[in-house]
Amino acid sequence: MDADQIDAETCITTVGPNRPREQQNFVFLLVPEIVHVKGEIWNEDRVIHSRELQNRLEEMARDVLARRKLKEKPENYGITAARLAEKDFDTRLKEREQALVTVVTQAYNALLFPSVAGQVASQEIKAAGGESGAAVIEQIRGALQKQGELITAEQAATQETVLSLGKLFFEMNQTPTLEEMRQHFACNRRWPVLEQSVLLDHIVRAGVARGVWCLFRMGSAESVKPQEFFSRDTGDLPLELSLDAPGWSLVTPQGANQRGWTGPVQVDPAKVARWVASAIADEKAMYVTKLVQKLAEQHGGDPGERGSGSRGDPPAGRPSHDL
Repeated sequence: MDADQIDAETCITTVGPNRPREQQNFVFLLVPEIVHVKGEIWNEDRVIHSRELQNRLEEMARDVLARRKLKEKPENYGITAARLAEKDFDTRLKEREQALVTVVTQAYNALLFPSVAGQVASQEIKAAGGESGAAVIEQIRGALQKQGELITAEQAATQETVLSLGKLFFEMNQTPTLEEMRQHFACNRRWPVLEQSVLLDHIVRAGVARGVWCLFRMGSAESVKPQEFFSRDTGDLPLELSLDAPGWSLVTPQGANQRGWTGPVQVDPAKVARWVASAIADEKAMYVTKLVQKLAEQHGGDPGERGSGSRGDPPAGRPSHDL
């Protein structure tokens, strides 16, 4: 609180004189209102308010320190411990300590951080009377989440998050590695921040399950096909699969198909029969193309690959080569 003035951009981009900071995306500055941020313009009222607040904080701090010294050695001041107890000294001391905590907490009202736009952004933080530092942290979390700067555990596996991150992942190259992604989450100021590092694992698994991307690892530099390959069609990723191991990368389903890594998925005919029976259970009649489309929506796949009824749409129940 006695910093007087800070340069937010320098705090974010360096760790000292002529020492650049690599993991700039992890820097969040909680600044009290009595500290001037370089680039801000303070009018006369703001300067006066800052001085008054600083004086108030110093007076409250001196009062608390004096009371603590008196409690520790009351005999040095000609007072007995019993006398202090009679005056409810401990109760008043706790009240003054809590009052100081409240004023200090309320003084920290500005959050500065590198935004996804690449610039230093500022967000006002308002703490109500009596709130603790933990409440301020929760406000920061909510503000960052609302602005799309933070990915929380609740958001990690959602369709919206997976699709938006897919654009960032494949903006790097066609087969980004998981290690590159970890670096970007830490260093690239245009990327959001993960609330927990383990969330990348959840995001990768959700993207594979939703068919947004495929996960693979090549056996060697000479390999033409991946040694390990996972997509929506291969089922859920094994729980014991460690994505911290080196070599894991992502590729879009289209990219995997172009490389010849995927092919027609063989489905158990008995399972298809159950799918068909379930799909037409509530229908009196259904065209084959509509049935194929419905199965594709429910179980994945491209109905165009099965045929699209080019000879017309025979009613369900009539023999059809497409079906």
